[in-house]
Amino acid sequence: MVEKCLLCGEVRRKGSVSLHKFPRDDDLRKQWIKFCKLNEHTDDVRNIKLCSNHFKEDSFMGYPCTGYPKLLRSNAVPSLYFNKKGKTLQELTLLRLFLLLRRD
Repeated sequence: MVEKCLLCGEVRRKGSVSLHKFPRDDDLRKQWIKFCKLNEHTDDVRNIKLCSNHFKEDSFMGYPCTGYPKLLRSNAVPSLYFNKKGKTLQELTLLRLFLLLRRD
């Protein structure tokens, strides 16, 4: 089974994105669950991963030129939402608004 990002479907490729498991810390895990719009009581997040595209650069430590996967800081919370076509939630909202206004 290929590991992929829950939100955008990105798969890990060498030199590409890194995939990250949900944190063990309860409070931090709840923040990730909320960001992903999951239900903390019914959704099993043990095998779910998010890719590095959903985190700001300051969420990582290490040196990208080494070729190793990005290391996520222990307190990092995802904050960048992209769909499968790479559009942010804000871009999608603006596009929908534009299309609605254009119909009138």
